[in-house]
Amino acid sequence: MYRTHLFGFPSIMACSPAITKFIFRSDDQFPYRWPTNDLVGHNSIISASGQRHDRLRRFLSMAINQPEALRRIATHVQPRIAAALQAWAKKVTFENIGKLFASIEPGPLLDSLGYNFEGMVKGMRAQPFNIPGTAYHHALKV
Repeated sequence: MYRTHLFGFPSIMACSPAITKFIFRSDDQFPYRWPTNDLVGHNSIISASGQRHDRLRRFLSMAINQPEALRRIATHVQPRIAAALQAWAKKVTFENIGKLFASIEPGPLLDSLGYNFEGMVKGMRAQPFNIPGTAYHHALKV
């Protein structure tokens, strides 16, 4: 955890879940503030109030909640979600294998083993085979 200034305001950077939980539960010591208009812009929905805010919120809601807009958003979001789930599934599988077969808890050691295992698998898949008609076979003849 360390103190810094972000966007002109004193800020705390915390990586530990326990510290983050403490900060979020201590509103009196760590007040939460919205970004300033200089940062988000004077036409931002955050800067608006009253009828103007309601009008902007209604406009944004209508623009985002239309079937075509949702379809367009989904085409951008879906591949990222699928990739994240695939990476997560590989990580969880490797963590379970590490725990069940080697009694290694998730952490730096297992992360290092996973990194090395991934490199080994890539190396095995890249193994050149001398099969006639392949580029490797032509390269050997040349």
